[in-house]
Amino acid sequence: MGEQIALERQVAASKLRRGKLALLVTLLALYACLFQSVAFFARGDPDRYYHFAISRMTAEGGLVRALPQAAELGWHEIFYEKEFLFHGLGALAYGIAGDSGVTAIAFFLGAATVAVLFEIGCAFLSARAATLLVLATILLQPNFVTRLALVRPHVWGTLFFSILCLALVRRGKWLALASGAFFSLGYHAMYIPLTLLAAGALAAIFVSRTKDKRLLVACGFGVAGIIIGVLVNPYFPANMVLGFTSLKIALSQGQGLPLDFGSELQPLGWVEISKGYLFPFVLMALGLRFHKKRDVNHTLFLGVAIVFWTAFLKTPRLVEYTFPVTAIVGFLAIAPRGRSERWALALTCLAFVLALPLWYGFFVHAAEYFPDYSSDYLAAIDKLPPDARGKKVFNCEWSAGAYLLYRRPDVRFIDFSDPILLAQVDSKKSMLRLMTLQGRVRDAYSVVHDAFASDYVLCASPTLVAQLEKDRHFRDLHAGKTVHLFEVLTPAAASRAVPD
Repeated sequence: MGEQIALERQVAASKLRRGKLALLVTLLALYACLFQSVAFFARGDPDRYYHFAISRMTAEGGLVRALPQAAELGWHEIFYEKEFLFHGLGALAYGIAGDSGVTAIAFFLGAATVAVLFEIGCAFLSARAATLLVLATILLQPNFVTRLALVRPHVWGTLFFSILCLALVRRGKWLALASGAFFSLGYHAMYIPLTLLAAGALAAIFVSRTKDKRLLVACGFGVAGIIIGVLVNPYFPANMVLGFTSLKIALSQGQGLPLDFGSELQPLGWVEISKGYLFPFVLMALGLRFHKKRDVNHTLFLGVAIVFWTAFLKTPRLVEYTFPVTAIVGFLAIAPRGRSERWALALTCLAFVLALPLWYGFFVHAAEYFPDYSSDYLAAIDKLPPDARGKKVFNCEWSAGAYLLYRRPDVRFIDFSDPILLAQVDSKKSMLRLMTLQGRVRDAYSVVHDAFASDYVLCASPTLVAQLEKDRHFRDLHAGKTVHLFEVLTPAAASRAVPD
């Protein structure tokens, strides 16, 4: 009789595992469809070409120790690599399938994030309820899915941050150690997991009636993992330098310098927030409404979510972490409620209704909101002659440096990677370039040729393009829809270009 009961339990457990696996496969299939549907958005991201280039260079020559192409930034002496393992994995993928392999890395990291959040949901809810809430909080949210689709290292950070959340839920010290180490080896924003771990330690000490020692130990192991990852990074301490620079960009945005920061760093207005992020705020409201003071997990993740959403008002870039934490708040909010699957279904229906206009606006206005200049830039760069090797390009836009590094790694350029780097190295040159782009410098030749010692100009600034087209010191080699490539002529060549 006992053997029969044990056998029945095994059969029931096997059915549950198969059902759970089927639900996970369904979620991943939906994610794959969404990833493909927003691929056009990712293709227009200039950062992907930087990561393609670094992955290729790593695959072909090992660790990149210097970038002579960016000598203007001082990178000819040292490469400030802050995404070591992401590019290491990208190098392996590039060796297998080129750029497509690197793109596939982004897909698999995003898919793994979905799987981890599903596993966290299953820790508190039935597999069906967890599936519905992951669908509602993650897959139906265009502001999150589109960020996961980018070929950028924040996708690595999102995955290992989510794994760290799972480690704290399970009180797994070794999982916390590993996820902390992998996070800091592949992404620079160590302050994100450190915030989570600090909140976990506080919750373990002050929320539980008796100290939650296992959670406290897991948090300690997580911190140790982050420190280990930072120290064993072959680029240490350069990885820390650019990491702090990135934090400064996110928080201060150049401390008043008139620089061109990406839209992801621009604070959103309340109208945009109310339209694009209403559903996660519904989950936050539920989390607050059903919060129990002595529930360590609920207090921990609700507190972190509040901190992240507050910081989100300053820099929307935190969206990669606010959504996973908010999903966990949602799991915890409905877990103690009766009929949690009905709650999950109702929330999914609400999320679907709220998401429809967001997805509609995303696809209908994609060309307006997310213009793709990559083909225009690459076409212009292809007009650089073979003998341009070793010469310098005055790139009007800092983002154009990524295209140059990708397509013509044999030329030099004046700026790339982040808008604040040139300003930090030489604020006078940064301001001079900005004034030139705005048409406030009458003699553009003296800036391009004398101050920056450039041989070519790659530019999408209409004001400067119009000025250079009228200047005999510049010859237009390519006139695209948006991007122009000019050759900087010597005084003798310029005098021959226009008859006396």
